[in-house]
Amino acid sequence: MSDVVLPFIPPGTTFADAEAILRNASFTVHPYPDPATANDQDRSEDWYAVIASIPFFRKRFLLRTNLYVSLFPRSPGDYSKVVKVIATVLVTGP
Repeated sequence: MSDVVLPFIPPGTTFADAEAILRNASFTVHPYPDPATANDQDRSEDWYAVIASIPFFRKRFLLRTNLYVSLFPRSPGDYSKVVKVIATVLVTGP
């Protein structure tokens, strides 16, 4: 999935442009992570990434497909440019 997104949001894209591109593609861009998360020992390794999602992208029978794009900044709190993009498709069902 990342290969599909990278031509539209290559590394070096500003966060503002990346967010606009994702919103125009019907993604919901979630708020920037709370800086207080940095002090949480149970945080994920990439806690500072900004997540965009399309939940229920497709629902068929008992299967549900969700799309996620993670935008990574240079460092926690520096949301000027995107340095890495990871896109994921998650299919859930019984």
